[in-house]
Amino acid sequence: MKHLPQRPPKYALHPGPVRSLEGDCRWIGYWQLVRLYKLHPRDCIEWNTEAPETHIGRHRSNYIHLYALFNEDYLETRLALEAETKRYKNLLLNGLKDVLEGVQFK
Repeated sequence: MKHLPQRPPKYALHPGPVRSLEGDCRWIGYWQLVRLYKLHPRDCIEWNTEAPETHIGRHRSNYIHLYALFNEDYLETRLALEAETKRYKNLLLNGLKDVLEGVQFK
């Protein structure tokens, strides 16, 4: 059986406390976030702000950052962030393309 190349993670999940409108506080963990955002675990890393040494070699801008939410619109939030990230990357690529078109190579 051939092994497919592993793709890099796309999402950085930030577990954390969530306070409800009633004032109750509960912890949303990494695996709960994977399930709530409807993600595949291989597409995710846990972004631990308490232990920055775990992020060595990882640049924050390479990921879509998803957090524990009190309003529980997880899927809608994820889709909106994906669309915004895609739009931003397209703007960067188009700007780079415009710059390169103006450059003459010898």
